[in-house]
Amino acid sequence: MVLKNLLSSFNLNLTINEVTRPGESTHCEGTCIDNIATSIHFERIISAEVEPMIVSDHFALVLSCQLDVTDPTASKYLIGNNKSRRIIRPLNYTNIVKFQSIIARTNWLDVYAINSIEDKFSHFLNKFICIADAALPIICVESGRCPPVKLFWYTEEIKNIKEQCLLMYDLYKMSGSATHKSMYNQLKRSFRKMVKKTKLDYNNNRILRAKNKPRELWSIVRENLNRNEVAKGDKISSHTPDGFNDFFIDSIDEKLRSIADPVHDVFHYLDNYKNSMPNSSKPSFSFHLTSVEQVHSVILSLKNSACLDVYCLNSYL
Repeated sequence: MVLKNLLSSFNLNLTINEVTRPGESTHCEGTCIDNIATSIHFERIISAEVEPMIVSDHFALVLSCQLDVTDPTASKYLIGNNKSRRIIRPLNYTNIVKFQSIIARTNWLDVYAINSIEDKFSHFLNKFICIADAALPIICVESGRCPPVKLFWYTEEIKNIKEQCLLMYDLYKMSGSATHKSMYNQLKRSFRKMVKKTKLDYNNNRILRAKNKPRELWSIVRENLNRNEVAKGDKISSHTPDGFNDFFIDSIDEKLRSIADPVHDVFHYLDNYKNSMPNSSKPSFSFHLTSVEQVHSVILSLKNSACLDVYCLNSYL
């Protein structure tokens, strides 16, 4: 509930409400540790499904949504023709000079005439965004989508046994039978074993056929560097994630219980420290005016970045 409230404060809602990592006993038990958070209105969400995965103990999440293709402002951001679109503010010499010129000729006195700080900032931001839109209009550019990775080792035999696994999982999910569960686990082990052997044979053949075998070997290594594989040790730890977490919590509680109660509270030591200081160096808190030059210096100290924020502005601008 705390996570949902936190996400809702950012206008994000969770779409998956079922098990995404099944337990060992039955398919109905498990945890929902994978999810998709989106700001799309729930009426535009067609489906949010969980698809079983054979090579992983986590299920795949598939979210289907219906966008408003009749809206001209939204349709230009749709993906099509194997290309994706992204929005940018082109920053070139001409646009920057135009932006600086409009900024210099803008009258900002109406901002100072507003009493409320919130209204003052909102009015300033709206004027600034209007100037940015006029001088640096947002445009949509196409960028080629990365082609899907071709699995040359993927054979028809692997495809058939995968379909058998999925079929047996559906039978087990509908019946809950221990027989179907045993057959599904057996097919899953066979599938993983076949995938491992087929990939090994394919890589061995690549190395044997290559003229420069060391180079081909390192090429295979680089292709698999992004795989989230964890080396398995000889010994399997008996610790669970909950037990690992409880260890640190209990350790802190034990340390706190071993510390004796203080004779004085924290204010006693703070007052002693404050009284021991000379009057000239005693800390004080006060408000003071900030000059335009100081604000300008803080702005210039920001690191330039081309990443756009929610207003399509960036620190470089």
